[in-house]
Amino acid sequence: MIKYLLLIITVVFISCTTIRYNRQEVYLKEISRYNLKNGDTLVDIGCETGFHDNQIAYYYPDLFFVLEDIDANNLEQIKKNNANPQFVNPMKAGYKLVLGTADTIPLQQATYKKILCRKTLHEFAHPGKMINEFKRILVPGGEVIIVEINPKYPGQKYHDCVRPFLNKAQIVQLFVNEGFQVKSADSYKAKSADLQDGNIIVFIK
Repeated sequence: MIKYLLLIITVVFISCTTIRYNRQEVYLKEISRYNLKNGDTLVDIGCETGFHDNQIAYYYPDLFFVLEDIDANNLEQIKKNNANPQFVNPMKAGYKLVLGTADTIPLQQATYKKILCRKTLHEFAHPGKMINEFKRILVPGGEVIIVEINPKYPGQKYHDCVRPFLNKAQIVQLFVNEGFQVKSADSYKAKSADLQDGNIIVFIK
């Protein structure tokens, strides 16, 4: 009986460790495609509680973050996390919290060089308006990094999301319609059952 329990514990531990390293590998490969440099400022639109930004901060400790979300509770959680001395991967170079709306980003015009919008674009009720907001706050030649899960079938939704995922062609069309150019369009493959394939597309203003 004890041997059986030990076997179960070992299998669970190996499975959890494998998933964790697969996740970390996916994050690292994804982040490497952002073409970031220490000292840059990254605007994250729809940052939620900043989990992914803290992952980025581990690899780029001198990166400054501008974190935008429409949920004030998410922004408050970011503040609490980074104020905790025990918190892993704090944003050492600093961050700015921005409470946005569904259609506007309250940031200064023609100021930023790099925007990240990760698994958020499909949630916009009026994506054209938000893409124009991206254009407004970017400097000429500034970049928007879009990361979206690739739908397994038309209309696939993420958990409780109201709107379905967007495929690569749909994303490109939205940005081209607003005058952006495609810099790169890559795909990534998930390596465990709890992850799903996705697209990383970089657009230039």
